[in-house]
Amino acid sequence: MALVNPNNYVTPTEVENNYEFKLMKKVLRQEYPWVLDVLVPKDEDINKYNLIFLPIVIDPFMLQKEVGLPIESWIKRYLTDERYKQTYRQYAYVSSYISTMFNGDRDTPRDLQEKVDITMKSVGKSAAIPNDLKLGKGRQFSSGEFIIPEMDIPEDAYFVGDEPPMTS
Repeated sequence: MALVNPNNYVTPTEVENNYEFKLMKKVLRQEYPWVLDVLVPKDEDINKYNLIFLPIVIDPFMLQKEVGLPIESWIKRYLTDERYKQTYRQYAYVSSYISTMFNGDRDTPRDLQEKVDITMKSVGKSAAIPNDLKLGKGRQFSSGEFIIPEMDIPEDAYFVGDEPPMTS
């Protein structure tokens, strides 16, 4: 990946206040109900590459209903074990790939991740957004990491080793 030209640097505040970013966040949340939030990258990450990799907060249990795959059992530990809550980062789990969160077919989560990136690119290239409202500077948004926040586990969730819930 190309390094960013210093003339194309952006600040987290510029991204956060940018219309294109706000619209992308809204579109992602509408198109993918399991997307809870889209965050602005940290200062040290925002200008590393020409792409701006956005952290995406997801609800893995809503996503599970869409992909129909068991969630990896070790993620349950991150959500329930107090030792992980105290020693791990501010989120229960963070990964660059949705597919690492699920067991079984890797193509379905990978395809969803690709669709998210395609959606992000289409928002950025949309002629409906005037150029003066785009981030500009030759920078584009892409999915960076997928974040599972601290959250309760719903009764209908299932993990590797569990029996999937009965569907009617």
